[in-house]
Amino acid sequence: MQYFAHTYGKFLVKLAELLTLRIVLDLATYFRFPNARYDELVRADYPGQLLVYNMQERGLISFNDISPLLEALKDLCLLGVMNDALSLFKLHTSTNSVILGLYCSVRVRIIGFQFLK
Repeated sequence: MQYFAHTYGKFLVKLAELLTLRIVLDLATYFRFPNARYDELVRADYPGQLLVYNMQERGLISFNDISPLLEALKDLCLLGVMNDALSLFKLHTSTNSVILGLYCSVRVRIIGFQFLK
């Protein structure tokens, strides 16, 4: 169990590094964070880390489910970031089944959209 906690912790650090201030603020708006929390993110030295902590606190991400984050990134048209977050999750945890269905359905829609162009 200690190894799993260590790898999940690595995932959280890498996820925080992936999130730019713009993405952090977009996600805070998407998840309807209170104004005071939003202002904290704006002023934070490490806004990605603070957002990841707040998302954990609100139950939006956990050691076995990041689907709310993936859904938000998809809705915000941040598909590259969504793919990167998913890859990090797969790399640093062994829990893939929860998010696999969402990932496959998004990928099919993206491929379908590309063919329609």
